[in-house]
Amino acid sequence: MGSVRSSDEAGCRGGAKWDGRREETECRALALFGKKPQVASGLGAVGTKAPTGGGSPAVSGEGTAGFSPEKARVFFQHAATVNEAGQNEYAMTLWLNGLRQDPASMEGIAGFFKSSAEFLASKEGAKGPGKETFKQYTGKSEIDRYLQSLLQWGANPGEGAAAVRAATSAAALGLEKPSVWLAERALVKARAEKKPRKDHFLQLIEVFNKFGAYDLAVVAGQAAVQIDPTDGKLAAQIRNMQAQATMNKGGFNETGESGGFRSNVRNTAKQQLLEDEGRIVKTEAAHDRIVEAVRTEYQSRPADRPTINRYVKALLDRGTQADEDTAHDVLLRAFADTQEFRFRQLAGEIRIKQGRRRLGAMEKEGAGAGEIERYRAELVAIELAELRKRVEAYPTDLSLKFELGRRMYEAGKYEDAIGLLQEAKVEVKNRSRALSYLGLSFAAIGWADEAVETFRQAIELHGAGDEAIAMELRYGLMVSLQARAAEVSDLGSAEEAYKLAQGIAVQQMNYKDVRTRREELKQMIARLRGGPGAGGIAGSTAGA
Repeated sequence: MGSVRSSDEAGCRGGAKWDGRREETECRALALFGKKPQVASGLGAVGTKAPTGGGSPAVSGEGTAGFSPEKARVFFQHAATVNEAGQNEYAMTLWLNGLRQDPASMEGIAGFFKSSAEFLASKEGAKGPGKETFKQYTGKSEIDRYLQSLLQWGANPGEGAAAVRAATSAAALGLEKPSVWLAERALVKARAEKKPRKDHFLQLIEVFNKFGAYDLAVVAGQAAVQIDPTDGKLAAQIRNMQAQATMNKGGFNETGESGGFRSNVRNTAKQQLLEDEGRIVKTEAAHDRIVEAVRTEYQSRPADRPTINRYVKALLDRGTQADEDTAHDVLLRAFADTQEFRFRQLAGEIRIKQGRRRLGAMEKEGAGAGEIERYRAELVAIELAELRKRVEAYPTDLSLKFELGRRMYEAGKYEDAIGLLQEAKVEVKNRSRALSYLGLSFAAIGWADEAVETFRQAIELHGAGDEAIAMELRYGLMVSLQARAAEVSDLGSAEEAYKLAQGIAVQQMNYKDVRTRREELKQMIARLRGGPGAGGIAGSTAGA
């Protein structure tokens, strides 16, 4: 890499300004692909040439070097390569550096968010991108603000404010497709906030209106009105946007053009359906159109699997109680006709979802404790029955057996849980947790020795894996040793359990009931040794 740096870095440094953090990364990436860097005022300089795929940006960057889709492709290719190698944070910077060259590239935007999601899901990305990554995008130009906003949203994917900034930054550059793409997703995030903000929706309305996405502007406007119903001016604006959306759909604003209105009338229903289905955020009217159109298809060919899938999806997307009931009946009929279990499974999931929703409503409305507990028990029985059916349908799926075993343990059906968990522990991905629940099940039926051996095996196999699971396993071994010590007055087991309790308390003092158990074990050891404290607690609870 030394020779690359000496030749190509020199080429980059030939410009009027050298940003060591940003341009060095870009020059090295180009050099890896044998590309000669352009001598200008920095490789990331922004000129007046419009990027592809999104209109003419209003950019006021420094320098005169134009956008370069060719250079962007080099960055994108390298980004895809290093992302596959697991270098997700580096890939994020390469996608962004490519977008500096071609800001309107949908390939670059989609690639960046894919790499950022994989980075955050990795162990290295638990705390988000490092300071050095953010330092690469600290400029003041519109293109810099655009890249900053993408990075901030990629680092905080659930933050509505970051999502809105990304959309408005793209709009400031005049990037049509990226702006609408980002704004549509930002609208979902803004609506999902615990306390949605009216100003976020107002900003999104501006973005959608700027690029003629009036139907989405209406959805954003309706969300804003829900926050502030007194805003009469906004309500009037929404009516105007609805009218404009209708005009655009029907082609009335093109009557003087070749083809005009008549060309748009052809296949209008089909085009409308395709557009409605493709939207992430759908209006109530769009949901109604989709359901009615797909219902007609289903009635004409009720045995066609793709049509069944589309009809059920349309019903569940609209999501009324009646829609869910209809979807449930359609799925059961499909299962009876085809004997494909996936239809039966989806029908069961609908009933479970409805049951959980009803339970939540009962708790929120303050139903009696006895009534809530009875219904919760009924719901657990339904969930267990559904899981049993899945295990019967897919007998080789060990993940299903683990899930059923876990739920059996939680329902107090310990012996049923043991058989399932003994099978499930063979699968590597669930082995540690399966052994943990297996040990707890043995402890629950009073088999302390078997519980101890199971937890020892689980800890050895888990090694340096997930720390939360490791803590759970150490806690389980402590409880099992405590139970055995109490059962047979075994000082060694009590002392080992006490050391485990100490270790857990040092790491996390408030973990479950470890403080109480530590004190119980301390008194138990004193009693078994016959020393001070012998008159204290004579035993200990054995449950998990």
